[in-house]
Amino acid sequence: MLVDQHKRDEFTKNLAQNFSVIASPGTGKTTAITDRIGNLVLSEASLKNFIAVTYTDKAAKEIKERVYGKILTDKTVSEVTLKNLEGIFFGTIHGFCAKFLREHYGKAHLNKDFEIIGDDRDLWHKFTSQINKIIDKIVPIGLRDCLANHFKLGEILRQAREVTAPTTCGEKFVPPPMEDIAEILAYEASASEDKIYDFQKNVKLWMNSKGTCSFPEIPKVGGQNFSKHCSEKIQTYLRWKSEMECYLTNKISEEYVAFKIAHNSLGYNELTNLTLKILADKEYREKYVQDYTIILDEAQDTDEIQFKILLNLISYDLYEKIFGPGELDTFKGGSFSLVGDPKQSIYADRADVEFYIFLHNKLLEKKFLKQLNFNVTMRCSRRIVEFVNAKFEHAFMSSSIKFIPMCAKPGSKQGRIEILRGESGKILVEIFSNKTCSDFGVESFSEVCILAPRKSWLSELAKSCKGDDTLPRMQLGFDENLENFPSILKWTASIMHFLNNICDHRELAGTLREIFGINTREIIKFFNHNDSTICESICDKFITLKQEQRHLSLPSFIRKTMDNFHLVPRIKSLNIFTDEEINTHYESIMDASYQTNLSCDELERKLINLYKNPQAPSMTDKNSIQLLSFHKSKGLEWPVVILPFMYRERKLMGSKLGKNALENERRMLFVACTRARERLILVNDSEYHTKSHRINMISSASLLGY
Repeated sequence: MLVDQHKRDEFTKNLAQNFSVIASPGTGKTTAITDRIGNLVLSEASLKNFIAVTYTDKAAKEIKERVYGKILTDKTVSEVTLKNLEGIFFGTIHGFCAKFLREHYGKAHLNKDFEIIGDDRDLWHKFTSQINKIIDKIVPIGLRDCLANHFKLGEILRQAREVTAPTTCGEKFVPPPMEDIAEILAYEASASEDKIYDFQKNVKLWMNSKGTCSFPEIPKVGGQNFSKHCSEKIQTYLRWKSEMECYLTNKISEEYVAFKIAHNSLGYNELTNLTLKILADKEYREKYVQDYTIILDEAQDTDEIQFKILLNLISYDLYEKIFGPGELDTFKGGSFSLVGDPKQSIYADRADVEFYIFLHNKLLEKKFLKQLNFNVTMRCSRRIVEFVNAKFEHAFMSSSIKFIPMCAKPGSKQGRIEILRGESGKILVEIFSNKTCSDFGVESFSEVCILAPRKSWLSELAKSCKGDDTLPRMQLGFDENLENFPSILKWTASIMHFLNNICDHRELAGTLREIFGINTREIIKFFNHNDSTICESICDKFITLKQEQRHLSLPSFIRKTMDNFHLVPRIKSLNIFTDEEINTHYESIMDASYQTNLSCDELERKLINLYKNPQAPSMTDKNSIQLLSFHKSKGLEWPVVILPFMYRERKLMGSKLGKNALENERRMLFVACTRARERLILVNDSEYHTKSHRINMISSASLLGY
């Protein structure tokens, strides 16, 4: 404990040194960050540009409140201190980039009042409706057939929409080396080389398919001469195709970015890319962007582009110098400290933990940073610390993550690790049946949490326990994204969308199915003009509402819509949300509808944004056991944590299967195990789940080596 306190003191008080802190779960990193920021503010040195970057706005708000509480309790705050405090930016990297671009909008050729969009579906639809004009700018007219013959435009468009940063590839679109393909077809196959003959036929079919099928697989038989001949020729073609695909993707992506800017709208990728583009201008940067003091929280979840932005705020081309030869120069006026833990990097699709470790090691090698390890956890009891150290010591050996054992603080409770055998649902019934919260040593059941790797498993669990009066209530953790779950926000947005597009049968079918629970057979019967009383009744209500819409204010229209279709009772009957949560969602809808001069289309978009990007977590029911996914447990803790489904297999999730996805699942399990303060219960349900031995399937037990 004393050793860790010494490290924390060094981090918070040695303000001239740049640090990289590796902070294990519960080791007080937020307190350390707060204290360092507070000491920097109180140092009386004028801080020109000070940013504290966190992964979420919620975390930024917490740090800001702590810093303000630390500083403003002193009645003798100086003008310099107050100016330093008021000048700090607390927020996410995207929040900072938005602020930066509004300050330097002229350099980025933006309007100052640009809009940040999370959902770009409408813009994308408008953009792709002009795709022929866009292709004309990218591909010469004489090569349009070549594009159709060799590429699937839909796939190119999908990739272009997802580009995070452009890559270097061909300078222009050029025709393929088809003469090489012709030479493959010219090879005279002997009577014994049937597979080569079939391959040549498939090549001809491919050439006539206009790019709608893949190039056929080269046969492994036929002798060394054919294999060598074919490989050389096809490699030339495949290299061309890869380069042209990259070229098309980047060019369409560039056109889409320009289209967004023209419509005064930026996505998250544009925020970072445009910020980095401004910082790449040395002359501009040295004139307008100087002397940044940066503290980065959750550094393991920061991607390469974001690191480039932060390092270039310290000094122009610092990022390049880190990877170059020789020592780094001393950078006056700017400082950079980062706090993170690679073992808790659980956002594989957004960040690259391998790159974070690589950069971290480079910064240490160049002596730009000094590393400190916070190992003493204030959270976990001794037994839980021992369990985590034993089970995860070898779990990360296949990755570049170095496992640093945790230490329990002196005087911490003994704690308990329990492994219960049986089917997960039945075990939970046995644990909680006719029990009070005092039986678990807690003041309320909200201090007990059940964690699972998949949200759908939690819903399944809640349904299986529903209606049993011997059990406490269970609350699904819907402080997370509501997009995949029925909610009054989502249903109201769906109804508004149909009312705005009342002739769209596809939207009607979706609304009938999702909100009113009409089965597909009944919907088909209705669309085929056969009798379907229930569908006709609902459609009549829609038509009546549409007719009344012009005579009602928007709030009155929304209220009448929700009442006519009984949306609140329908949502309550699903038993997904508490009454408090439903009331909060209802009030959010009504608040949005009261905004001046809002059209139905605009309200629909606002409701979609509300359920996709909730502004605040939902209320916790004090009398309910919490159900959360591993992902959403990050940063939280409970006295009692239960991990069911230990042997139930799941598919590896993420954009990349294999090692990366496997390591991400292992880190998520590490996070889940370290949420418990005093008691960790694992459910061994091995008798109910057979191991599949498929390479893309894993279980929590297999990740722990069971």
